[in-house]
Amino acid sequence: KRIRHLGRLRDIVYAFTRHGFGYIMKELGLLDLLSVPKRLFAEGSKTKGVRTTGERIRMFLEELGPTFIKIGQIASTRPDIIPAD
Repeated sequence: KRIRHLGRLRDIVYAFTRHGFGYIMKELGLLDLLSVPKRLFAEGSKTKGVRTTGERIRMFLEELGPTFIKIGQIASTRPDIIPAD
């Protein structure tokens, strides 16, 4: 059962790293578990300075699809979790 979800988990980890949130995946230990290329982790940090945190969160959620967009909509009502921008 875990193997079946491994591809989607990898997509989520890649999206996190692409949008500059790779440090979260690193803290959870998922980078080593899924053997994410270090180059991808470095590329994600380049985009971090270009856009605001709110924009990067939006792009991350849009990339992962409607379920994640709905989670973002719910989280947007909580200013203590998601930044105002």
